[in-house]
Amino acid sequence: SKTNTTAILIIALILASNLYFIPKFIQVTSLYENHELDRLAKDIMRYDESRDAIIFSNSYIYVRPFITNKHTLSRLLPPPDTEQEFLNILEEGSNGTIFAITDDIRTAWYENGNSYIKDYLHKKTQLIQLQRRPSEWGETAIFTLKKNHLQKEITTQVQSIKIYVNKTLSVNILLRINSTVAKNVIILISTNRYTKIYEISLNAGINDIEISYPYILDREYMIKYYGHLYWARIVVIDGDNIIHNGVYSPINLNLLYRIFALILIFALVFYVFLSVNLRGMVMRILVRDGR
Repeated sequence: SKTNTTAILIIALILASNLYFIPKFIQVTSLYENHELDRLAKDIMRYDESRDAIIFSNSYIYVRPFITNKHTLSRLLPPPDTEQEFLNILEEGSNGTIFAITDDIRTAWYENGNSYIKDYLHKKTQLIQLQRRPSEWGETAIFTLKKNHLQKEITTQVQSIKIYVNKTLSVNILLRINSTVAKNVIILISTNRYTKIYEISLNAGINDIEISYPYILDREYMIKYYGHLYWARIVVIDGDNIIHNGVYSPINLNLLYRIFALILIFALVFYVFLSVNLRGMVMRILVRDGR
């Protein structure tokens, strides 16, 4: 009919226009641009081969999928949240800490630290440049932290870490650290958007440390901070040594697994019960009908 012919022509025109415009879209959109993240990932892994230190990247969220070495990936973090925390880690951080910094605005925007860290591509600090590479999207450099002090003996041990949400909806992180001497350690709390830096003074013996993130009804705070605490990587550094590195969540995963298992068991029991009853009903109908 005439209506069907018109509809077919319209569909054909839509398909033809898509064939023309899709390649044009791919050419101009940043989603399909090659920002050499695979190359950056290889460089990070190459410089990390003989190290056991933290790696900060201001394109963390984009470069992470390209890191194929699990050991390197476990130490890859977003940059320190504030410039002051960045300067603190330069002063108190461990030897060999790596900073991969780029000013490519398409891959370096998500992490909070991008508000300041791009300036340090050219600022003089105690960081030693390992490499610098320009591209059509900007400039990328990899630095390492070198300090003159000798690596100190490990005198601390993390005994437990707990993260939970209290009645006021604050996210609390509890750490119990045993130290044989009074000293300072660095605690990193990292989400997918920022890394908070805490320098903690320990006494000799057992130390109970609590770090709290309050629930505040502020849109910017919720977007930048609180909303990303559904998981956190917690790293404890004693001198030049990472003495603890693990991922934690305020969500009780064991409880979720148990609930899920109970739901599956209930569904299975219900299925068996329903099957038996349906079979009985069918048999009664057949007997009643004399079949």
